[in-house]
Amino acid sequence: MGKRRRAAGRKNVGGGNKRLHPGVLGAAGAVVVCGVGAAAFALSGGSGSGGGSTVDEKPVASGPPKPAEVRSTARAFLTAWAEGDTTRAAALTDDPAAAKKALTSYREDAHLTKPRLTPGRRAGADVPFKAAATVSYEGKSKALAYASELTVVRRKSDGKTLVGWEPSVVHPDLKQGDRLVTGEAGDPPIKAVDRDGAELTAA
Repeated sequence: MGKRRRAAGRKNVGGGNKRLHPGVLGAAGAVVVCGVGAAAFALSGGSGSGGGSTVDEKPVASGPPKPAEVRSTARAFLTAWAEGDTTRAAALTDDPAAAKKALTSYREDAHLTKPRLTPGRRAGADVPFKAAATVSYEGKSKALAYASELTVVRRKSDGKTLVGWEPSVVHPDLKQGDRLVTGEAGDPPIKAVDRDGAELTAA
């Protein structure tokens, strides 16, 4: 399985959760936030053929996904996601339940619409892609663009190629338990630290 790239947001003073702030929309800007305190952005103004075991006497493909399988699986997933068909997109992953929840949240909680997902050059089983969408919140909207990556894997039970699901597929800063949410931007937490980065307490 290919490596996963994770982009880091800006560092909080004193460590802790990460936040990424491209800008603020108006005085009380709307913000797209990774949940569980991970952080975020402010909204600115087929399986293939091959040898292997058999299931019900049908050949089951094995081994790493072939280049054609990687390309077709990635494109099918990105197309379904872009079309808003979360059920079909999720079914093309190895964790449909988690994928459907994240992709639904992408639209309903982050208010991201009209996604345009463009796959890049494949590197083994990894497929980088560019994502562009419109964030709409309380009558205001702004374009959002970023790069992410997915990895195609082969399911052992039937040899089918699927997108190996991780939250970072939706956005590279997302980790397990995170989600994208659009809401009012609040003041970031401030911590006092010493020269070594350790947080200073009242004592």
